[in-house]
Amino acid sequence: SQMSMNAEQLEYVNMAKMSGSALLRVINDILDLSSIEAGTLSVVSVPFDLQSLMEETVKIHKALAGKKGLKFHYHTSFGMPRYVIGDPDRLRQIMNNLIGNAIKFTDMGTIAVSVQDISVVEEETVLEFSVSDTGIGISPEKMDLLFRRFSQVDGSATRKYSGTGLG
Repeated sequence: SQMSMNAEQLEYVNMAKMSGSALLRVINDILDLSSIEAGTLSVVSVPFDLQSLMEETVKIHKALAGKKGLKFHYHTSFGMPRYVIGDPDRLRQIMNNLIGNAIKFTDMGTIAVSVQDISVVEEETVLEFSVSDTGIGISPEKMDLLFRRFSQVDGSATRKYSGTGLG
């Protein structure tokens, strides 16, 4: 038999689903870090639609930025190829982390995402992916924490922003 849920029950189910997805992402990030350290992370090289991947990624984050009252700009250079060869899952993962952190640490202002072709030689294009924001930034004296495992610029129990420090 099929059970119908009221609005409150549906909200709880959706929250549980989102929490489960968030935990799965953390676990996958930890597994990826372990694979990188062990030298066993596999990076594929397959043709994929770069424009569609970026548009889908930006669309999700643009909505999240809008909910926080942030402006969101996305720009691509005129020469950006539609199809490229690379690892679409890794690119999506990196862009989700960078844009997600930009939104997380920005209380007002703008998030800007761009993809620029910086070099084209024969059929090889070098692309630069950029994410900038008007968020809190990192002070120069805390920069050395940036690439340490499981470190956070503000590791106090009273910090404003949540997270694992895995990004």
